Amino acid sequence: MTCIILPAAVRTEAQQTGSIIAWGDNTYDQCVVLEPNYDFVGVSAGGHHSLGLRLDGTVCAWGGNNYGQCDVPGYNADFTAVAGGDSGIVSPSSRTGR
Repeated sequence: MTCIILPAAVRTEAQQTGSIIAWGDNTYDQCVVLEPNYDFVGVSAGGHHSLGLRLDGTVCAWGGNNYGQCDVPGYNADFTAVAGGDSGIVSPSSRTGR
């Protein structure tokens, strides 16, 4: 089981800035949120990794990377959502259609 991650939708004082709180199984550092931990508008988790979508449309990934699931593509802008699977990243088309 991966860690539990909460996006800014849970309005605690710490999360009003868009920070992520994570806990649970941390075998692959999937609960160690990347710094800076603010301006997140979306979050998702895979089997051994976690994903965050920032306010500026960039994606970041952390945790287990055995299959390249944390290797963010070179073009990293204009994303509108993230979704993590067991060992990969699924991301819809960006706003620019790329």
